Amino acid sequence: ACASAVGAALNHRTGRKVTIHLPGGDLRIEWAGDNHVYMTGPAEEVFSGTIAL
Repeated sequence: ACASAVGAALNHRTGRKVTIHLPGGDLRIEWAGDNHVYMTGPAEEVFSGTIAL
């Protein structure tokens, strides 16, 4: 989500603050002036599974 937001901003398709809609909830992404990227939003389980070790 963060890389998509920065890529969209670099290509002048969005601003530096965007909301991305995902199955687990909306994420707010901000690409700050100091080039740090901040992702804010809910944490929600969207998949559960097991793995054999």
